[in-house]
Amino acid sequence: GMDLIFQVWPGDHDEFGLLSVQGRGYMLVRNKSFGAQDELEALHCQAMKSSFGWLCAQANYQGFTTYNDLTYPLATQTVITNGQEWSFYAYQLNTITMHNEQMDENPKHNICFGTKPQQLYETVENGKVKGLNENVLKTLVQFYLNTPEEREHDMKPYLGKEEQVVADIEDDKKRCWLEDRYKHIMANRPRHLLPPETFLWEKIYKIQHNTRFFEKKRQPWEYGINPYKRRLDEHLPPYIPKVVRPYPRSKKKFETTYYPDV
Repeated sequence: GMDLIFQVWPGDHDEFGLLSVQGRGYMLVRNKSFGAQDELEALHCQAMKSSFGWLCAQANYQGFTTYNDLTYPLATQTVITNGQEWSFYAYQLNTITMHNEQMDENPKHNICFGTKPQQLYETVENGKVKGLNENVLKTLVQFYLNTPEEREHDMKPYLGKEEQVVADIEDDKKRCWLEDRYKHIMANRPRHLLPPETFLWEKIYKIQHNTRFFEKKRQPWEYGINPYKRRLDEHLPPYIPKVVRPYPRSKKKFETTYYPDV
C-alpha cells in the first residue's frame, strides 16, 4: 500500500513540499542487459510514484480523499541524482478520484513533466571540475528559486473551521470511534459480513439456464442487488454487554455510531 503520511504533523503550518531530492543508487545493481531505455523508464517511474505519493499525502492533510476530490491542483518538483547525473521532474496533481465508480468517468488527469538524465560535469581531476554543464546548474537553481504564492480561495473546503483534525473533537466517544473506524478501514481487513457465495448449481440452473424459476428467491442477485456495493455503515455496531450498560436498566444494546446522515 501507499503511505499517506506526510513529513509534518497534522495542523503544522508547513503543509506543502515543493522540492524533493532523491538518489538513484539502485541503478548500480540493475542488470545492464535491460538497456538504456529501461533505465530511463525506471527513473520516470520513480519520479511519478514518489511525486504522486508525496502530493497525495498533502492532499489528505487538506481534507481531500478519493471521494472528496481536489478542488485545486497541487504541484511539486522532484530531482533524482547520483551527484553527476541529474533528472528534473515537475508533477501536478489534479485528481485523486480513483474508486471504481468514477475511474472511467473522471475527466481530470495528473501531469508529469521530466527530462532525461543530464551530466552536471564530465569528471573531477585534482580537485577541479571539468566540463561543467551550466544548463543543469541553472535548472537546479531555478527549482530552488520557484517561490510559492498564497492562494485566495479556501484551501480546506471539506474541513470544518473548529474541527480540522481528530484531536479537535471534544467528544471522547466520537473521537475514539472515528479513530478506530479510520484505522480499521486503512488496515484493509476483510469485512465481517463476507459477500454471499454463488454455488455452482445456482450458476448452472439459475443463471446460465433458468430452470428453477418457481423456487423462492434467496440470493441478492436474484433481486437485482449488487452485494459488492455496500454502504460503510451497513454493519452491526459493537454490542454492549448487560454488565457495562448504564444502571439501573438500559435497553440500548449497541454502541452509538457517528456516520454522517447521507
